[in-house]
Amino acid sequence: MNSDLVFASKYPFTSVAKDIVKNTDYTLTPSLIALAEARVYDAILGQLKTIPISADDDYLLKNVYAYPLSNIIFSSMNNYTFAKRYACAEADRMVQYLKKDQSAEPIILKELNLNLINSDKDYKLQFIDYLVHAPTTDDYMLVNSKLEGGYVYLTELQKFDIIANSISLKILSSIPPSTQKLPAYAKKSADLVRSKLPTPKTEAKFNGHVAPCMTKLISNMRKGINLNHNSRWSLAVYLVNIGWENEKIVELFANSSNFDRRTTEYQISYLREKGYSVPSCDTLNSYGVCPGKCGAKHPLNYWGQ
Repeated sequence: MNSDLVFASKYPFTSVAKDIVKNTDYTLTPSLIALAEARVYDAILGQLKTIPISADDDYLLKNVYAYPLSNIIFSSMNNYTFAKRYACAEADRMVQYLKKDQSAEPIILKELNLNLINSDKDYKLQFIDYLVHAPTTDDYMLVNSKLEGGYVYLTELQKFDIIANSISLKILSSIPPSTQKLPAYAKKSADLVRSKLPTPKTEAKFNGHVAPCMTKLISNMRKGINLNHNSRWSLAVYLVNIGWENEKIVELFANSSNFDRRTTEYQISYLREKGYSVPSCDTLNSYGVCPGKCGAKHPLNYWGQ
């Protein structure tokens, strides 16, 4: 099995993947376009699965090619919310690979121009790089971070959050502008994906008074499904705002595979002290956690009704 091909199938935004696409003579077939369409559809719905790396080289090559084709389809869709969901889904999948493949980390950091340094039991990042690559949620504001000697100190969880955010920004920047002339298949594929997407419901099932988007996050957390940073943050802030006690929130987050009790307890106490506001429906929709139109302008509107 070609090691470069395995790497490129895991991290298709890298120069290794670009070189393979550039230097390999591969025919644009209906099956390849269908693979890209499926990738777009799954990413929008937040159900992008890992690629079986044990697959043969031809299958891996198809997936490497499907990545730039997916970018072109998203360009034709001309929907920033969908594109952001796609970028986040792809980035989350790549980080899952990276957590099991530490030898790839220096290469990925170099691709991202991310000067992250190991420092004993934690990590540090120059504050200028931190401002560029860190998520924009309140808990990642520089004022809320440990800053010494021009470096911001990070936990392992924060490190992977920043890598995921940096990858998603890289992917978003690689989607061609919709004003650019696109291949003939792009509009047809974009229309096909749109036609397959579930029609938003005018009503949604509720778990008591908990907003349906948060019910979805709670359910995923209880199933042990790892949530990305934005989803974890939104859920924690929401649960604090609707009156859950700290220990109850910590017990829920204990289902996560990367759970650290001390860190979680600190973060929950910190965000409670700061009194952070719950993200709006528009913001949550861009994270891909909104299950459909439910008639409210804000998740907290459900509480107490």
